[in-house]
Amino acid sequence: MTKEEKRIKGAKAVKEVLSSLTKKDEYIELLNEFEEGKTLESKYAKMCDKLECDIQIKLYCEEGTADLFAEKNKHLVEIPRVKNRIENENPKILADLFIENDRKHFVVKEIENILDFIKENKLMNL
Repeated sequence: MTKEEKRIKGAKAVKEVLSSLTKKDEYIELLNEFEEGKTLESKYAKMCDKLECDIQIKLYCEEGTADLFAEKNKHLVEIPRVKNRIENENPKILADLFIENDRKHFVVKEIENILDFIKENKLMNL
């Protein structure tokens, strides 16, 4: 599926899900603003969205349910972009790859500090 097809299907699904709400147009407008990522608020929301994914993959790794180096994920390790990151960054766990891949999106120092905390600590112990 192309990005454009995905965008069109996503917009249709959003309209369908929100169809019964009285403020549906306002919500759709906010979702479009989020997708465009042009306002300060939407940029911050995107950082929070990526941060949540990074926290979730870290928790999965700590639970043992996401292992980059498991046999079933061998095909992922062979993707040139992933292979290059593994060779250059020497990640200990899958979450390290996600965190470093997303780092470029974090332009607020406080969120980058949270990212570093996630990477350096066991979240299940908090």
